[in-house]
Amino acid sequence: MRFDMNGTILISQAAYRLCQVKSTVCELGFSPACYSVTCDRGEFQRDPQWHWNVLHRVEAERGLDATEDLFRPGVFRATLAAGEDLNLTMSAGAAAPAARAWADERKRQSRLPGAGSKHAPAWVRGLELAADQFLVTREDESHASVIAGYPWFTDWGRDTLIALPGLTHDKRRHAFAARCLRTYGAHVSQGMLPNRFPDDGAAPEYNTIDGHPVVFRRAPRLLPSERR
Repeated sequence: MRFDMNGTILISQAAYRLCQVKSTVCELGFSPACYSVTCDRGEFQRDPQWHWNVLHRVEAERGLDATEDLFRPGVFRATLAAGEDLNLTMSAGAAAPAARAWADERKRQSRLPGAGSKHAPAWVRGLELAADQFLVTREDESHASVIAGYPWFTDWGRDTLIALPGLTHDKRRHAFAARCLRTYGAHVSQGMLPNRFPDDGAAPEYNTIDGHPVVFRRAPRLLPSERR
């Protein structure tokens, strides 16, 4: 089923356990947004509601933009017995079934550095998984970066270079560090590394003077076996 909210938001319900919300309006040059949520039990009940001028108190205390409008397409309802689980899968785009998405994520985590160590304590494993959340690829696998300000903003050159040694301390992550340095190095302009890659395809921004010295301090530690 498909429902139209004033021609700007479409709520698709292809199955009882799936909700897909798509905006038909392009803003700031971006393509229309599409978000999917699936549940592995129960059902989705359409009940669209707008919540206007929601106040975020912490943002207000920090002097940031503190109000926004929130849209709720509906609710998921399920009855659980003691000890039962319910899994929600959320994605920007088409959503895979929750069980398959979780299996794929567990498989991906098993390939991370340190995943196969039987002697590492649980807190070390937790740090490995936490560090992995900040490592991203850009256009393709050959272009790497760090979402150093996650979840507040995207990748910034200075923050990325400061965080990179800690996030890629394991030798098996040095290849990622090399791709990251090459990604930024490919956009050097007048001796400056980019401080921000806009997500809308615009030119990088060069508004930092201390990004490139960090490269000379960090590269020998990150790439000891590569030619520099």
